[in-house]
Amino acid sequence: MAGFILGILSIIILSFGLFLGIVGLVISLIAQKEIEKSMEQGGKLAKAGVILSIIGIVLQLFLTIIGIASLFLVTPG
Repeated sequence: MAGFILGILSIIILSFGLFLGIVGLVISLIAQKEIEKSMEQGGKLAKAGVILSIIGIVLQLFLTIIGIASLFLVTPG
């Protein structure tokens, strides 16, 4: 559940999104392994946490690249 929430927050919160995405991904992957071992419920929630965390990480990296590129593309006027 925590990985799922961190995955959502990594998409929404722009300032700490990359950090939250990485932590959410790690927690979700650990949860998936635990769920597979113990045969408990929650596998879909852990998978959703992985997917949302990856989306958040990719989105944050894309926005960071766009931000850095815009610094070099803007001409002082």
